[in-house]
Amino acid sequence: MPGEIYICGDFLLDSGLPTYVLNPLHTNLYRKSLSLRKTKTDKVDARTIAAMLLSDLGLKPYTDTAYHNEELKSLTRYRFDKVRERAKLK
Repeated sequence: MPGEIYICGDFLLDSGLPTYVLNPLHTNLYRKSLSLRKTKTDKVDARTIAAMLLSDLGLKPYTDTAYHNEELKSLTRYRFDKVRERAKLK
C-alpha cells in the first residue's frame, strides 16, 4: 500500500494539484473534537478531512521536495536496519 500512496502522490504532484498529507491520529482527534458521537464511517471521515482542509490549521501543501525527503528518510532507515542486521551476524 505505501507504494500505491507514492504513485498517487506522484500523480497529484505532477498534475499540479495541491496535495496534503494528513496524520491519521490528528484526523481522528479532530473528528472527536467535532462530535460527541463515536460514529466512524467513510462519509464521516470525508467530512472530517474536508473540515480540516477548510479550517485554518496551518496545513501546508505537500511538495516534490517533501516527497523526496520522505523517500530519502525511508532509504536511510532501510540502510540503517541492514547495517544493524549485518552487525548481528558478525
